[in-house]
Amino acid sequence: MLGYPRPFPEQPVESVDNLTVADQRWLNTMTRRLNDTVGSVVAEFDRAIAAFGAPGSAEYVDAYEAFAGHEVGRPRPFLNGLAVGHGRAAGQRAQLPPDG
Repeated sequence: MLGYPRPFPEQPVESVDNLTVADQRWLNTMTRRLNDTVGSVVAEFDRAIAAFGAPGSAEYVDAYEAFAGHEVGRPRPFLNGLAVGHGRAAGQRAQLPPDG
């Protein structure tokens, strides 16, 4: 199982598309949490395979830092840019995390 790369720079300094610096940090944090959860589940599954004496294994590869220096908003990103609008009027900022 392959984890997700960090989508934005570790220390964002400016808004990207209509995402503020705080939004980018929140999305980075959620990506890290998702990766940690997936990694834990894969490790547990791998232990179960071994406990049953079954062939094979489950492996997790943490890719969080894989695109360092090439995140969204960088001059040469490895990720596509974002188009966050969700039907809002042009120029209206999406709010992350969502209210309620």
